[in-house]
Parts: sequence; structure tokens; C-alpha cells
Amino acid sequence: MNRSLLRASLAAAATTAFAAGAVAEDMTIKGSLTDVFGHRVVIDAGNGKKHLVNLGPKADEMKTLKAGDTVTVLGELKRSGELRARTVTLADGREIKIEGGKRTWRAWLLGEEKKYTTPFTAVDARLRATEKGFTLTSEPVATKRHFTAMATKDGTTSEIKIHRDGRVEADTPFQLTEAKKLISDKGFTLVGEPEQKRRHFEGLAQKGDAYVEIHAHRDGRVVEHRKVEKGDRRWGTRIQ
Repeated sequence: MNRSLLRASLAAAATTAFAAGAVAEDMTIKGSLTDVFGHRVVIDAGNGKKHLVNLGPKADEMKTLKAGDTVTVLGELKRSGELRARTVTLADGREIKIEGGKRTWRAWLLGEEKKYTTPFTAVDARLRATEKGFTLTSEPVATKRHFTAMATKDGTTSEIKIHRDGRVEADTPFQLTEAKKLISDKGFTLVGEPEQKRRHFEGLAQKGDAYVEIHAHRDGRVVEHRKVEKGDRRWGTRIQ
């Protein structure tokens, strides 16, 4: 389809969807796809009515969609006239649920960001990680946008970020050999093996006649945390 026809198709879809929004916040559309571009599609519901639909973060699961396919979409109308899908039922009967809760009329009218109606818990995070093949070796810890945890997969240990939408991102693990090299490159001599923490290694190191607790971070920082004397409760037994 050329650009002028595509723009006309999108304009018609947005106009139809916005008019329907004056009646109801939710819409269910069944029809045939006329255009597919990225995570948005245009659905012809018949009688000349076309709707612009945003498939959201699950669009990759529907990348086989093509013009002519029949789908049923339940979604929420935005002020722009675009329908944000919550569930998409494909022609083969498979239903794909897309995260997101329903907004109030006030939020819809004011264009406020959609908020999830249910909390994303550590139990949910553990389940999503397990579904992706990870075995958690620590409890998930909540951050502003996701959970983090240490986990293993295929014999490799890494820190993972677990997102509500099902994404699980694994960071390259920070290895003991890397930490030792960082400490050595800074002129310190380790006394015993350093201990692995969530984001760094901690150990006892010596430079000259002084002993210090040393922290080695994966970003290359080596921090002299504090001086250590022979009577130190944590490290004192390593000092001869």
C-alpha cells in the first residue's frame, strides 16, 4: 500500500474508533486485517468501519499476522482514537493476553497513564523467571520497575531483571577471576578469597604494612572500604 492510502486508512480508523469511544470505554472488534505495521494494525470490522489497534508489548508473539487474517480484539479506547488491545484472539482460537488494567473515565478523559490494577509481587517474579528456564538462587528484590535476583540457567549464574510483562534480562556474571584481577591491578595483595555479594566482591587485602577491606565492582571500581586491624571480628583471623 502506498503512503497516501496508508495515511487515509489510519485516519479513517482513528475517526471511527474515537466516535465509538463516546459510547463506551471498552470495545470488542472482530474483523479482517487490512494493514500490519510494527505493533499496530488496522482492522476492517465491516460496513466501512476501520479501527487502528495497538498490540502493545505482545506484538512479537503475533508477528505472523498478515493482511486478510481475521482477529477479535478486546481493548480500551485512548483519547487519540487508537484502541489499546488487552486480549487478541487469533483465527486459530489462540488468545493472547496483554498486560494492563482498565482506567476510569476520569483517567481516560485526562489522558493519565494507565496503572496496573493488581500488584506485581515477588511470587509473580519468581514464576516468570521459572517460565523462562531460570532457577533463582536468591529471593527477588523489588526495584522501581522490576525485580532483580541471582539465578542460574544452563550452568551459568547471573543477575536477572524480571519485568511484569514477562521479560527476563540476564546480566553477564561478574566472575571471581575478574574481581581478583581488578584488585591486583590496583596494587593490592589479597589475603584469602574474596566473598561474592549481589553486585560486587568483598575481601581482605594488603598494601605495604596496611590491611584494608576491599570492594571490587564489575564497573572497574576498587574501593578501600575501611582499615582492618588484627582484632577485627570479620577479617582479623586472616591477619598473621
